[in-house]
Amino acid sequence: FEKLTLGPTPPTIGGVKVLGSGSDDVVLELELQWASGADIVLAAYVFGVRVPVRVSDVQLVAAVRVNFTPLVDELPCLGGIEVSLLGMPDHLDLAAVIPPGVDLMALPMMDVLVPWILRKILNPMFVYPSRMIIPIMDNSGMEPPATGMIKVRVNGGYNMNKRRRGGKATGLVIPGSKLIGFGGERYQIQLYTRHQRKVMLKSKSRDEPSWDELHYFLANAESTLRCVLLTMNMRELGRCEIPMRLLCDPSREGKTANLYLPIEDPTPYQEEEPELPVPDKRATAADIERMNKEYSLAMKRYNEKLAKLRLEQLAKAKIPEPRPDTPTVAIDLEYVPMNVGKPKTSLSGITSVASPDKVPMFSDDDSEEEGMLSDANVEERVGILRVTVNRAVNVRKGDNAKQPTPVCVAATSGQKFVTQVPVDKTNKPLWDETFLFFNVSDRDAVTLRLCDGGERGEFLGECSVAMRDVTRDMELTDMFSLEGVKNNAQIFAQFKFSYLS
Repeated sequence: FEKLTLGPTPPTIGGVKVLGSGSDDVVLELELQWASGADIVLAAYVFGVRVPVRVSDVQLVAAVRVNFTPLVDELPCLGGIEVSLLGMPDHLDLAAVIPPGVDLMALPMMDVLVPWILRKILNPMFVYPSRMIIPIMDNSGMEPPATGMIKVRVNGGYNMNKRRRGGKATGLVIPGSKLIGFGGERYQIQLYTRHQRKVMLKSKSRDEPSWDELHYFLANAESTLRCVLLTMNMRELGRCEIPMRLLCDPSREGKTANLYLPIEDPTPYQEEEPELPVPDKRATAADIERMNKEYSLAMKRYNEKLAKLRLEQLAKAKIPEPRPDTPTVAIDLEYVPMNVGKPKTSLSGITSVASPDKVPMFSDDDSEEEGMLSDANVEERVGILRVTVNRAVNVRKGDNAKQPTPVCVAATSGQKFVTQVPVDKTNKPLWDETFLFFNVSDRDAVTLRLCDGGERGEFLGECSVAMRDVTRDMELTDMFSLEGVKNNAQIFAQFKFSYLS
């Protein structure tokens, strides 16, 4: 671009539709109309000769999908924006002129060639599910990428002592806490390393409960494992936070840490983070610099205080027995680092290997037998699978009389997730939801099943994707045909896999 002026006329939004927005994002579909006075100059080089192309008078009518994601708790509360077209523009017209005043759009076949060129450019870049991502915050407001996962087996609890009056439990004693306690019999434990995924253990009422639950969490060296004690009405009574820097070291791969997490007073963790000061209109550059230094110093002290608290709780958690009179949760923790590479092939039992620069002269049957032999000698490995269910088309009920409200059930390796139910009945549902599956074998298969209104609703078709198709390139994006139904229903999904060492 040598010149880019969008002109004085703003776009006009003809209609807005909100699609199943949640606490993490807001999704809008807009009917965009734009008759602009844009003036754009592009420099094209033909055989080394510069040919300026002036584009003006752009007229556009298109359906645009805008996704405000992720929504975060920190200002500006928006991590990024994703923009995509729901299809090719309904109307697109423009004027293209090259020196000495030749109107390209007036040349023969240009009315056919220009839409073809735009289709080739726009389809792979902007037509949904492709999208243009505009980051607003650092890392789009997302958590830092995980370097592996931690396997946490929650064994049980100790010293869940309760005050008793007349034989009835009236509250849990948290050392140093000013909170009154439960006010009821049952309590619950919440575990998480990332705010987007929190795991709630089964509620208990005993003084020494037993859970025996296994959970998986994404983690890296900067992560913090949080264990929060809550009442049944989600009031926090105590917590324990331990840093993962020492526990997520690669040297600890395959080693299990036995920890006794002490549930202590949550007040020190509830101290508010220092706010970024807003300078006055009359503030000088020196004043602004001084305020920034004070803010940086306050943030440093705040982070150091949190780090000290967490290290103290980690030291207590490493003591090989629960502390007396302190509510404690006993866990076994193991760190499993990610390995983005492909599985190694074991060559034991194979007597010869063809040279890569020679074409082996095998028949089709021999090739198939060799493939089966290779599969048998590949060591089974597990990893983390990320499945994004985007949308489906031509989804219909058996009688074709009414439109369904389809949901997608994604399942593999004994784990299952269900998308949200669409707000309106439609045969072209749009979910755009992502699920994480842990400990997925590279020999398993992922099943995507569509049902009407919920998991137990009318069957609307399903497809199965073999993990070997995903692990071939470590990711797979495609439109899959649904089986078990007579219509030509299809679902668009994306798979991304990472091996665990």
